[in-house]
This record gives sequence, structure tokens and C-alpha cells, in this order.
Amino acid sequence: MLREIEKGGIPTVMISSFPEYSNIWKLPRFVRGYGITWPTGNPYISKEKELALRRSIIERALYALQQTPTTPTVYWGNFGNVIGDQESIGMPTTRLIKDWDWTIR
Repeated sequence: MLREIEKGGIPTVMISSFPEYSNIWKLPRFVRGYGITWPTGNPYISKEKELALRRSIIERALYALQQTPTTPTVYWGNFGNVIGDQESIGMPTTRLIKDWDWTIR
């Protein structure tokens, strides 16, 4: 659908956690999301840092919309400056979130 919209002259950008799809689907603008479970956020960080994380993704998407790439291009948000390198990997999505979920312990 994005390619058809692009053919009509309207720039589009896709935000996802799988940048390799930009080449498979031939999407001109692709913004890498934060993670697989939550591509535009992280529930394990503070609210202020999550808002900054989301802002970095949106700012990168707006920047990508202004570009005119001739090949599929992946744009990366600057998560390290927003939430720090340690906190960005500090809480993996496999963490138990329910007290009664004892099967993985």
C-alpha cells in the first residue's frame, strides 16, 4: 500500500522493528522501531524517557519524509542519547510480568 501511495506523489514512511523488510518490500523510507514487542515504546523505562524515545522515532520519521532516497533506506532513531545504552537493553521482553506465571522461572 505504501508503494502505491508513493506512486501518487505522497511520501510515506514505515516504522517497524525489522529493517530488512525495507529491501524485501522496496520501501523508499523505513524507520527502525525500538523493539519487536513495542516498536514505538518501552514500558520498562520511566514515562519521561519513553516520551523521549517516541519523540526520537517520530523526529526520525519526519526527517525521512523530507528525504528523496533512490534506493530503500533505513533511518535509525538515536535511542542511546534518549534513554541511555544500559537502560535500552536492561529489561528484555522475556521478563516475567505476572506473579502467577511460574512456567518460565
